[in-house]
Amino acid sequence: MPEICTAEQDDFSQAWQRNGTAKVAAFLSPQELGELRGAVDASYELLRQHADDDPPTLTEYLADHYKRWEGIWIKELRGYLEHAKPDLLAQFDRVIAAAERRFRALFDQKWRLEPNFTFVRRHRSTRKYLPWHIDADAAGIINAADYCINTWLPLDPVGDVLPSLELIPGSNKTMRRIPSLVGKEKSRSDDWVKSNISGESWIPHAMPGDAILFDHWTLHRTQPMLRDDVMRTSCEFRFVRTS
Repeated sequence: MPEICTAEQDDFSQAWQRNGTAKVAAFLSPQELGELRGAVDASYELLRQHADDDPPTLTEYLADHYKRWEGIWIKELRGYLEHAKPDLLAQFDRVIAAAERRFRALFDQKWRLEPNFTFVRRHRSTRKYLPWHIDADAAGIINAADYCINTWLPLDPVGDVLPSLELIPGSNKTMRRIPSLVGKEKSRSDDWVKSNISGESWIPHAMPGDAILFDHWTLHRTQPMLRDDVMRTSCEFRFVRTS
């Protein structure tokens, strides 16, 4: 799939309708990217310093996500920063506002970022890579929203040395007709995907500031890699329709 730039509105709209996923180059400006990277790095350092405080100073979920998979739940982080680091919260809010402006320029004005579904993720090992799944059931979004779009923002160059995403364009049309998985296991096996989903997969190359957009029915996984000694940080900014 080709790069789709925000200025090429017709191209983006056509790709989105056809595939349910698209790459947007330079989704964030260099200044906005710098603010996001700085906010993410400062947040990880803050969590590292306080993850084992006794008595605890982090909320239960904020500490759990960080310790279990080096994830940061933005909903919980915002509440913590409001008291601990209001200047850092203001920095995050500026980036979120910029991301909302870019997103609305691609679609329409009736979208907002949903902190409940928004995370930062840091991969250090292939053991934590995610298998084939859709956000609708794996992230529990179908229980809270009719429709959601993930704007995936890598903070490192991805697609070669560092893992990108692997997506199946157009899979959303099939997956929305298949009953959601229940229970703890929400992933799909390679064999299931090969047997039930047509079309080739897509591994986008992306630079920091680029965004990979896909809806919550699109099958995707972490790009499989042979090396187990690389680190990649990314943001999952999820947008829902305003009521």
